[in-house]
Order: sequence, then C-alpha cells, then structure tokens
Amino acid sequence: MGTVSARATLVGAGIDEAAALWFALERRPTFIDGFGHLDRSEGAWPCAGSRIVWISRKAASARVAENVIAYEPRRSQAVAIEDAELSGTQIVRLDPRGTDCQIELELRYRLKRQDIASGLADVILIRRRQRASLRRTLARFAIELAAEQELHS
Repeated sequence: MGTVSARATLVGAGIDEAAALWFALERRPTFIDGFGHLDRSEGAWPCAGSRIVWISRKAASARVAENVIAYEPRRSQAVAIEDAELSGTQIVRLDPRGTDCQIELELRYRLKRQDIASGLADVILIRRRQRASLRRTLARFAIELAAEQELHS
C-alpha cells in the first residue's frame, strides 16, 4: 500500500472559510486536480454515508467514486476512493493556526493491478504522480480561497 500527502498553510484564512470552500461540492471542479464534472451525488455531502461519482478530465471515461466514511464538521473528512487503477482512503484535515489555517491531504492507496511491474511502477512513477496531484489540488485550493476572501473583503 502506498501513502502520499501534501500540506499547505492558508495564510490569513480561518478554518470556517477553508472548510466552507473545501466541502462545497459545486466548487470541487475549480481545485481538485483532474476533476472534470460531477456525475452524481447521493446523500448529504460531506457527511458520512454520502457518495459522489465524478468524471476525470484526464481520461474522458475515467470515473472516480468517493464514499464518505468519516466526517468531523470543519475539521476532517475521510473518503473511500476508487477509480479504474486504484482504491484507498483519502483524508483531508483542517487545523487552525492563529490567523491562518493548515490543510493536509493524505492518500493511502492500493493499486488494483498487483504484480512486479506495477509494484516497480508505483515506487518509480505512481507515488510521485499522486503526490504531485495532491500538491496541485492544494495550490489551486489556496488560489480559490484567496479569491473568495478578496470577493468578501
């Protein structure tokens, strides 16, 4: 099983602002790396038991399913995530730091294809690619949050 993570400090952002944007389902295409469009939503997102399926921009037919397994309002969410290549758990954590907020995104995953070649590809390429994707997501999220702050100031 592979694990990758990324974190960012959202300067001047409170946890309420960060959580409101992160958990706004309609805003996910603006910052989640590869998120093309929402295919369907079931339940009361972002609460435990809810589910979304979205289509990736990176591969027109790639569907990603996210099933919420835990949710702490304004603080964290864990989702079971699955696409054609992997399954695992993605966790987002928001932590107030004075006048700032820290956000951490972690992905624990298992490749569906299990052989020597996929194991080697995971170590050499896939982990790096997954970590870069998390970093792009957090960078875009910081930009979207800053834009929100500017609009409301």
